Amino acid sequence: MKTKIGLVLSGGYANGAYEHGILKYIEDNGNNLEIEYIIATSIGALNAAAFLSNKLGVAGEYWAGLDFTGFKSFYRKIIRGRYYETVIQDILDTKMISQSATKLYITATSYPSLELKYFKLNSKGDEYIRNVIQAAISVPKLMKEVTINGKRYMDGGIRDNIPIGLLRSMKTDTPAYVIHFDPMSIKSRIKHELIGNRIHEIQFVDEKSKYLNGIFDFSGENISKLYKQGYSDASKVFGKHKNKNIDIRRDTEFRFKYLRNAFFIVGRMNTAMEKLRREWS
Repeated sequence: MKTKIGLVLSGGYANGAYEHGILKYIEDNGNNLEIEYIIATSIGALNAAAFLSNKLGVAGEYWAGLDFTGFKSFYRKIIRGRYYETVIQDILDTKMISQSATKLYITATSYPSLELKYFKLNSKGDEYIRNVIQAAISVPKLMKEVTINGKRYMDGGIRDNIPIGLLRSMKTDTPAYVIHFDPMSIKSRIKHELIGNRIHEIQFVDEKSKYLNGIFDFSGENISKLYKQGYSDASKVFGKHKNKNIDIRRDTEFRFKYLRNAFFIVGRMNTAMEKLRREWS
């Protein structure tokens, strides 16, 4: 009998290579697992879409082909060059997603109200699915918002980068494995007993990357490291000798220096985004 689980995939740009490694392990060794639902945002949305489209191999080729670091290179290669459109085109099989037995929920942020929206993609059409995926990764100020049902949406990660809120209303006892990169355990922020009892964290924080500093490190070395670590961690969580209560964490002690770094880097990112928008618009 298969074990039912749910997955929650957070945002994190380059850190998404770690999620890719976890999903690849599940694909390679998941005969005893049944994925009841996936809730994803930002880069997690792309990874989830590739997984349910049976195109993790194609996504892996794109991950392996990236080899740059820094926000300016990210903007020039991924956004200004509209590289993301090619990726979406090649990793999506909208028919498979629509017909999947796994429920897929993707988050996006409405503009200008900044309300978080969960989109269920099962039983939806091609254009709808593509629009939701593109909205989920649309970087504010640098990419146009995507219109869905008459409203504009952008990256869901800016509103909630670890999209667990939907678990409060989902009528299921299936445990959720939440993959994220926050240095603080999310369980300390959950004030809902039923959610907390069914959440297992797969948490990767690399002190060497100084938390948010690493999100634009798309160097081949870093992408390969993240992928291999994700695959290895998944083998510990979901492998033959798995312990259902295991939480994969690194450097989980919350440190205020990480929080200071986070606010500093986000501020710098917003300033850089606005400057680039003016220079290249």
